[in-house]
Amino acid sequence: TAPTPRWGGVTVYAGLVISLLITCTNYMPDLKVLLMSSTIVLIVGLLDDLVSVRASVKLFGQLGACVLLIANDVHVTFLPDTWWGIGGEWLITAIWVVGITNAINFLDGMDGLVPGLVAGTSVIYLILSVLVGSPMLAYVSASLLGVSLCFLSYNMKPARIFLGDGG
Repeated sequence: TAPTPRWGGVTVYAGLVISLLITCTNYMPDLKVLLMSSTIVLIVGLLDDLVSVRASVKLFGQLGACVLLIANDVHVTFLPDTWWGIGGEWLITAIWVVGITNAINFLDGMDGLVPGLVAGTSVIYLILSVLVGSPMLAYVSASLLGVSLCFLSYNMKPARIFLGDGG
């Protein structure tokens, strides 16, 4: 009966950035590029929340964020060190980032679904990152878990705010 605000993604983004800057600026050399890429996705999503941006523009922005990550050597690494292996890793990274971004965006219409899902996934990634010795993934997972749980209290039924496309 009443409109629900869609800019919750700004608060999640701010909480994530602040927690990462406080805890791991000395431990994560790729933090700057990670924050720049996520800022691009946030801005494109916020524009869509404001003026309903075309899907092709959103995709272009998300792919631009992927290019920024890949150009700074932030991508999956498990294929052979050949031209097709490197290209495959770049393609998988782009599909992963764009796919997860849009999957989470599509799920944002139900109260509590996205922050609960992201919190649960963050716990799994946090455990796996500790087991395989990946401090960057551990810091990001722990920070994402914290901001997701904080946002969940505002997104539970009846939701007072949604993430929106920026989230």
